[in-house]
Amino acid sequence: MDVTEGVNSYGTLDEFKEYLKGRYGSEVVNTVPSRAALLITAARELDLLICGSKPATATQAMLFPVAGGCGCIPRAVKVAQFEIAINLATIGGVPGSIASESSGQEVTEIKAGSVGLKFGSSSTKSVSRAKGNPLLTDNVKALLSPYGLCDTGGGTTIVKVYRG
Repeated sequence: MDVTEGVNSYGTLDEFKEYLKGRYGSEVVNTVPSRAALLITAARELDLLICGSKPATATQAMLFPVAGGCGCIPRAVKVAQFEIAINLATIGGVPGSIASESSGQEVTEIKAGSVGLKFGSSSTKSVSRAKGNPLLTDNVKALLSPYGLCDTGGGTTIVKVYRG
């Protein structure tokens, strides 16, 4: 699986590797069999978190670059994607990650609508947006807040409104 900036990821694998060098706690990513899959999943999750922005063009594959922006992928968005990837690895959002192995189970299902993870064939452990999103840490919120975060379970959401 190839990571392609602007197509299925905001940051490149090289940028992700460089970011991990200076990030305490990032060693959890070393337990994931595919950093590419982790990064692509994190980009998809990030797109689900933004409600106050729209893509610059109707044909682009991902949300960023956004209309009225710099025409580029902002550094804050890349860092947010990297942080979400680390959070995914930590909570076991990718098969073979530390959380799924430590529980003796693997992720058997990842949903897109009302996002949730299912571990093993009979596990009820899941990540639910209804109770807040564990991927949306304070750091990720701060990085993405200029783009209009969706309400992820309790709280006020501030979004930009585009008219016209």
